[in-house]
Amino acid sequence: MSRIIVLVSAATLVVGGSLSLTAQQPNAASVRNEIQQAVRAYVDAINKADAATLVEMYSREAGVTSVGDGQITRGWDAIRSTADSIAGAEGKYKIATGSIDVSPLGAGYALALTSTILTVKSGDQEVQLRGAMTLLFKKMGGEWRIIHDHTSTVAPTSASGGGGATGPAAPAPAPRPTPTERAAAAPQAAAPQPTRTAIAESEAAVVQPGQFLYYPFSIPPSTTCAVTGRIVGLAGGNKDFQALVLDENNFLNWKTSHQAQAYWQSGQVAATNIGVRLSGPATYYLVISNVFSPVTAKTLKVVEKYPADGLTGEPEEQLVAHFADRFKVEAPVLTEGAISVAAEETQVGVSGSFDRDTMGQSPYYVPGMRVTYHIPFTGEATLFKCRPGTSSFNPPRGDVVGNDLQFRYDTDGEVAATKRAFDDELQKVRQFLGWVSNEVTMFNGTLPAKIRAKVVERRGRLERAEAGLQSLGLPVHRTQPATTPKTAPARPTAAPTPPTRPTYDVSLSFAGENRDYVERIAEALRKAGVTVFYDGFETATLWGKNLVDHLADIYQHRSRFVVMFISKPYVEKAFTTHERRHAQARALVLKEEYILPARFDDTEVPGLEPTVAYADLRKLSPEQLVDLILVKLGRKP
Repeated sequence: MSRIIVLVSAATLVVGGSLSLTAQQPNAASVRNEIQQAVRAYVDAINKADAATLVEMYSREAGVTSVGDGQITRGWDAIRSTADSIAGAEGKYKIATGSIDVSPLGAGYALALTSTILTVKSGDQEVQLRGAMTLLFKKMGGEWRIIHDHTSTVAPTSASGGGGATGPAAPAPAPRPTPTERAAAAPQAAAPQPTRTAIAESEAAVVQPGQFLYYPFSIPPSTTCAVTGRIVGLAGGNKDFQALVLDENNFLNWKTSHQAQAYWQSGQVAATNIGVRLSGPATYYLVISNVFSPVTAKTLKVVEKYPADGLTGEPEEQLVAHFADRFKVEAPVLTEGAISVAAEETQVGVSGSFDRDTMGQSPYYVPGMRVTYHIPFTGEATLFKCRPGTSSFNPPRGDVVGNDLQFRYDTDGEVAATKRAFDDELQKVRQFLGWVSNEVTMFNGTLPAKIRAKVVERRGRLERAEAGLQSLGLPVHRTQPATTPKTAPARPTAAPTPPTRPTYDVSLSFAGENRDYVERIAEALRKAGVTVFYDGFETATLWGKNLVDHLADIYQHRSRFVVMFISKPYVEKAFTTHERRHAQARALVLKEEYILPARFDDTEVPGLEPTVAYADLRKLSPEQLVDLILVKLGRKP
């Protein structure tokens, strides 16, 4: 890949144009006061590095935009990602405003315009940049929301710049000087001389599948730099890669597969232009990553190892279809109908809490609860560790445990208060998996062409070798007789092994209030030779087990059918709810019936469609229900 990346030690700043609207509306004084307060709150949020407050001041309408020194950001999510980058940077930046001019623009709209002084602190030194800021507001739900902002700054100039004589106002506005005229008039001594440092000038390099390259570079104190350049993929698959710029801590987190935030990233691309401004003192890393390609490399490797006689003797289309099916990727899909939650006691750290008297007591803990939300999913869990080409600086943060996605929240308050944070994370997961699914679809779509090219390449090599052997006029020595399978091999399966855990024909899920009835069903099924899960038969097996995990496994993975005995107590109890949700998770992915409802009453069951047929236990005896189950199992005509 060819890389031309240049580090410039002076920021490039672009002065943007501003709007000039002066329409005055009724009640302008009230509007002016409200907008001025909103602007001050906006600036205060920036100075405090309060990203959450800052982003909530923007409208979530589709057309919201933000422009700053030539950079255009579109959409609320993109603005939130940009705002998240200031989190933890309180004191590094400070904005001071001049007078705030407000122009009402009709019903529900207003424009704010103010001059600014941006102070950037780096080490013991400070740099001040003058500029201007325009904010366009829209009144929504009684609150003023920003629908567009535009900020610009100009580099500092010498204090000796000339000023015109003071006199009466001209009869007509003086023409505004062009940028070229302003540059010519500026004192030459004040113009900063840029220093260029090559990071990877015109360097071609190979990024192995599943690996990455990195180029460290340092920025000295009191320096704001622009990293610019271009990276182009020259060969290999789709020639795609991912490029990132990270500071030292985030680089360490990123390469160990922990959560990291990039100052800039390209997404999954075949070519990209770098453009990011960074401040010193700090060490940064330009990373060129190929972590999304290990599956492709594995596919090509297996094709190379495939027996030569099978490769040359089988139809090309069958071989391609076989390998494409074998190595296609299955994107994760959440089983949201089976989401569950648990809580356990823990100690919650509250050091630094402003509403507690914990000064000088660090760490400081109070009794609380750890709330864990569980989301089952299907598909390949490793894809949660991949970074899709489209991504966010604020991705979801959870734990992948097997095929269970877990989110944990520690609280010393109300357990129910964690639901809002979980809902926010769930929305991020849905967005993330949408991006992953798009890339998996693209990857699976390219597999046949990649495999076909490798098959054709190796076939040609083998055929040329065979022709060369024949041309020697000598008998060809073969260690094994050539065999040609009649069909392409099936997807490889593990050798049969004795089952390590039982699988039940039927598992019974019921409330304790209905045990007498259910026990008669269980006894009759066992006498009929049915393997049935009934807790009364499993006393020794269940002794000492973690029932949460064990029952989840039985009702979701180890049963052919689950008979759900529905009653009011059944819907209200915690363990029966746990069993039901895991049974529903399995039913969601099967294309045939799995849950067999049997009703003691008409209690509504969450997640169970009212159109699903059920057995009415108010009309059926235990013996009649047993007969129905045996028919379902194919044990009785």
